[in-house]
Amino acid sequence: MDPYRVRDRERGVVAMAYENVIEIETESASYQALEKALKVGVRALELLPDTPLEAAGFNIKFQTAELSDALIQLMESDVDQVISDLHHTIAKRSLTRSFDFDKGGIEMSVSMEGSGARVTFNFHRHSDICAELTEWLRMSVNRVRKEVKNIVSGLGLKIEEDSDGSVG
Repeated sequence: MDPYRVRDRERGVVAMAYENVIEIETESASYQALEKALKVGVRALELLPDTPLEAAGFNIKFQTAELSDALIQLMESDVDQVISDLHHTIAKRSLTRSFDFDKGGIEMSVSMEGSGARVTFNFHRHSDICAELTEWLRMSVNRVRKEVKNIVSGLGLKIEEDSDGSVG
């Protein structure tokens, strides 16, 4: 059965209620849209203060059609040589790292398949206290943007953004 969906055209978000999760998606890939979605998430928590909670979080995803030399070098591993020596062709590569961020964490995953790649940042905070999660979701989107940019730059990768904050 499909989840119950509510679309807010003014804010450009869609909220879906599952059995134990409220998911809010943006209709466009931009930091402005993320900011609106976070505000909707904060409002949902404020309206449901007695709801049992475990965590809150959001994802930022980037996709490329072509692989840069920096990304290929980043993803190479000694495991690749072992697999190759056994006469297998690697169809997909991925790596995941989790690290602390602002009383919560970030899980970064990078995957390469074919001639493209996907980079996902999962920002999350685990808590069963509504006020803690609400406050955490109020973090500055500019701070999030800067953190993502610093990590991506540190990895030798580039993300192009349009002037409106959308990822191009």
